[in-house]
Amino acid sequence: MPYKIVGSAQDITEFKQLELERNKYLFTLEDTLNTISESFFTLNKNLVFTKVNQQFEEETGFSKAYVIGKYLLDVFPEVREDSACTRFKKVISDGKSAKFEEYTEALKKWLSFSVYPTEDGLAIYFQDITEQKEKDLQLKEALNRYDIVSKATHDVIYDYDIIKNTVIYNTSLTQLVNWDIQNIHNNLNWWRSIIHPDDLKEVISSQQKILANKETNWWCEYRIDCGNDIFKYVYDQGYFIYNIENEPVRLIGAIKDIDALKRADEENRRLAEIITKVNNMVVVMDTHDMVTWVNKAFEDYTSYSFEDMVGQQLKEILYGLQISHETMVLINERKNRFETFTIEVSHHLPRLGHQWLEIEFTPLYNDCGKRTGYIGVHQNITARKEKEDRIKQQNKTLQEIAWLSSHEVRRPVASILGLVYLAKDIETTADKEEIMEMINLCAKELDGIVHRISERVNEEADLQAE
Repeated sequence: MPYKIVGSAQDITEFKQLELERNKYLFTLEDTLNTISESFFTLNKNLVFTKVNQQFEEETGFSKAYVIGKYLLDVFPEVREDSACTRFKKVISDGKSAKFEEYTEALKKWLSFSVYPTEDGLAIYFQDITEQKEKDLQLKEALNRYDIVSKATHDVIYDYDIIKNTVIYNTSLTQLVNWDIQNIHNNLNWWRSIIHPDDLKEVISSQQKILANKETNWWCEYRIDCGNDIFKYVYDQGYFIYNIENEPVRLIGAIKDIDALKRADEENRRLAEIITKVNNMVVVMDTHDMVTWVNKAFEDYTSYSFEDMVGQQLKEILYGLQISHETMVLINERKNRFETFTIEVSHHLPRLGHQWLEIEFTPLYNDCGKRTGYIGVHQNITARKEKEDRIKQQNKTLQEIAWLSSHEVRRPVASILGLVYLAKDIETTADKEEIMEMINLCAKELDGIVHRISERVNEEADLQAE
């Protein structure tokens, strides 16, 4: 049996207090690490896990008991040796902290790492930045698309900050306006200063109307001073952005140069107005001889409406005017050869009777040289044809008069001359009386011819008077 105890006593109060303080610090540190939003873990110099926090467990799905004491690549075999591992080893060897971002196949996430060297190895914080990274990628793609669009179009793309009254333009602005770069200011006042004075009120009022109704899409056509008092038409289309208080904060838009299109449109309207109002009748046909357009003069002349004629073949309309089959065959033959030709056609209208038309057919082509149809310009030449007929009749009358003058008149005159010559040699009274009787008969014949000529002339004069 033991009969004696030999020992020693030592005051460890201070040591115990230090241990309690250390444990308290460790517990506090543990609590702190478990409450931070970032995932945290430590590795020794062999890249073996020594500590993880709760956020790490939630983020990775691995428990502390599973991870502690295991090699990094045993827990995350998807981590490449040339990526995070290399960076971790470099921090250990250099003793310098590092920060980097990396996509992890194991978690299918983008992570942001903050790595710090310690006496035992590494202290590492990381957090999920996948959402932010995706937004950054989307923003980068959007910026790339913006750059591509800016290069692909001559439109002026702008971003107007309503609060700061600043406007950012793309480089196409200098292609639209011929202003020195130092005279271009990035504010709304400058842009409005180059808008044509007659258009400025409409631009401002149209924007105010959109803002008053809290709408987003706005557009307006107006003219701007492109330098040297040269004004161009532009088409401005914008999108208003509102804040949470429903107040406008930005206007994103694009400005298109439509000057050539606008002036061409105005020219087309003028030409259309001229074509509509001219007395000549105009018909446009496609490649299948289908009528696609007629002017008002053609409607009035034929008594057909626009709706009745569009979609109908021209030959059917012309047949309705009683144009002969032979004439229609000739027209179709020349059109099939794509000729430009003019033809006079006789036809009949119920309210006007017999009429004449002169039709000029011209083939139409597009910018590529492909035939798109025909245009026919019809002119009523009835009055001209009637005048030509009268002239022909006059010429016939003149020919008759000339014939009477040169043949009918010549015969009695020749007879009279011969009888007068014969009377010189006659001595008896009886013979002279006989010759005088014959001269009298010739004179009467001559007088009758003169009356016939006079009557023919009077008849022609009466026809001219009608």
